[in-house]
Amino acid sequence: DGYDSNAHSDWLLAYDSELAATSSMLKNREIQFTPTFSVGDTVKLRFRLFSDPYTVGWGWAIDDLYIQMDPPVVSGVEDKKIARNINIYPNPSSGIFNIRFSDSWKGDVGIKVVDIFGRSKYQNIIDNSSGSMSHRVDISSSSQGLYILELSQGDKKVIKKIIKR
Repeated sequence: DGYDSNAHSDWLLAYDSELAATSSMLKNREIQFTPTFSVGDTVKLRFRLFSDPYTVGWGWAIDDLYIQMDPPVVSGVEDKKIARNINIYPNPSSGIFNIRFSDSWKGDVGIKVVDIFGRSKYQNIIDNSSGSMSHRVDISSSSQGLYILELSQGDKKVIKKIIKR
């Protein structure tokens, strides 16, 4: 009768509200804009995500969207090693959160917070001369949602997601 029990079980997994997403459920997509578009052209992307009203699954996710010539050459192991002594709390927050350095990144550290559209919401250079300081960031006047925190010092850079409720 053409029934594929594996396909059916995959469908059930995708719509089970008790399960979290797994890497097998995620799909990597790559679109080549050349030769249709040239460097400097404005390209608007629209994501149209749909789920029928009877679905109770975990839904859709878009993460790690790169719009550039080459994907960034960053190792997750290196990221974790650079960021291991940096604590951001509370997260989620009301828009006021702290960045605590634990004996790392001594000297001036650039802090930048942008919204999901890349608009700057906070920018500062802090003096972390002892390497073990806590710094307060206030984006409470911004609307609720997801923000990106970028910490930079020389060739080191850490990017974290911040949620404002």
